[in-house]
Amino acid sequence: MDNLKQRARQLGIRALVTHWDEFAGQPWIKTLLDKEDEVRQQRSFDRRIREARIGEFKPLSEFDWDWPREIDRAVIEELMQLDFIKEAVNVVLRGPNGVGK
Repeated sequence: MDNLKQRARQLGIRALVTHWDEFAGQPWIKTLLDKEDEVRQQRSFDRRIREARIGEFKPLSEFDWDWPREIDRAVIEELMQLDFIKEAVNVVLRGPNGVGK
């Protein structure tokens, strides 16, 4: 029970910590703390994604291969297999601004 009380304290659920003697031993406390932790992690992830301003991704299958004109489709499709990770090889993408490197 002390572990659950410590989790409640870390999560900042003050009412539960303050009235711990009234609630100790209740079967729903662990579920409540698990759900609170899960919701906070999701909110943190959502906030970080939103602040990164990454936007939406388009699948490679929807990529317009007609623009830019000088793109090497075979090389890009090979890179998307991610074999360079297994081989521990660096990949450098270079090109002008605005081409979506």
